[in-house]
Amino acid sequence: MLIKSLQILKLAPFQEAQLEFKTPHVHLFTGPNGSGKSRLLELIAAGLVLGKISSPRLGQVQSSHSDIFINGTNSARIQLTQPAPKAPCFAFSGNAALRESKIQVMQAVAVPNRAQLLSFANDGGAVPATNQAIANLKVQAAMEAMNDPDGTESRWISVVDRLEKAISEITGRKFSIIATAHPEPKLEFKWGNERLPISGLPDGLNAVLSWMVYAGTMMDLMVPKDSTDPLAHPSAILLDEPETHLHPEWQRRVIPLAQLLFPQTQFFIATHSPFVVSSVNEGYIYKIERTSDGTCRIGDPEPTPKGDSYISALSEVLNLKEWFDPETESLLDEFRIERNAALKGDKQAAQNAESLGAKLCERGSEIANIVGAELSQLSRALSS
Repeated sequence: MLIKSLQILKLAPFQEAQLEFKTPHVHLFTGPNGSGKSRLLELIAAGLVLGKISSPRLGQVQSSHSDIFINGTNSARIQLTQPAPKAPCFAFSGNAALRESKIQVMQAVAVPNRAQLLSFANDGGAVPATNQAIANLKVQAAMEAMNDPDGTESRWISVVDRLEKAISEITGRKFSIIATAHPEPKLEFKWGNERLPISGLPDGLNAVLSWMVYAGTMMDLMVPKDSTDPLAHPSAILLDEPETHLHPEWQRRVIPLAQLLFPQTQFFIATHSPFVVSSVNEGYIYKIERTSDGTCRIGDPEPTPKGDSYISALSEVLNLKEWFDPETESLLDEFRIERNAALKGDKQAAQNAESLGAKLCERGSEIANIVGAELSQLSRALSS
């Protein structure tokens, strides 16, 4: 665990708060639009940089030891464990994407600095030589395989195999990285029966690759070579809406598989997705709520419930109270107002409820089952 706690002193729109980040290592921030989830992630990122950065949402930030100054004001305090300044740390936006770039055969790659790695504006790890680093990792694994006739797994073979397996399981198709040298060096990907250049990647697949494969590749570069498992090194990954571009089937797989891939990584995730929320069995949820005075309150951490459906996540975590389209919900509200008035003896309201109920029943079988049952209850109540 790299980050022990975060104390917010003075940072709009939040009230003062003290967040304790317990194990296990997944921390989910949920709340309505404008409640500050992305701002909270940027605050954590700034605390990990330990220096001066310019943040899109926060402005000028200076982190020194535990104190975080925003535009000159002491706005927060963060408590890190001792090895945190050297640990791999990354921040990614859901709109991240790999881009085409030229590569060379085993050209050396410089590891980006901490501020670059923790910039949500880096377009998903689109820092210099991202593609080169991925290609190098694949080539290194292939060379190890050729040089190891007994088939003993090396560090690089293991990293590549696990990254490819994770993407395969998330997407439901076999995935592999392809690095070729002739007729020109090129990085491509095989997905099912398709061989795809970066420019041909579907948005969802590209979104996952842009943070998961990138983080794994950078961890291989950053973790000392005497470590047999760089993916198990203590690290932190900040994800802002990782569900972007992903089908619900992928949304419910991506974080559990990332937990397996990076077993010692702290994940801090801002999400609107009930599929992401309900997929995490070992973690904590922090609900952010707007208050009547215009500030936002961060709730106490709640353990992610095991065995709950995404329906429960929608209602209990994301606080969604409406289940139908807005027009149907509006008619349903009108129907229930008239039904309640009818139950108090208003005969005209009873007729209105019957008429609105008939309209609702024409809209679909699911709403018809709900309204039909309520009409039956109304009829029994009025005849008794």
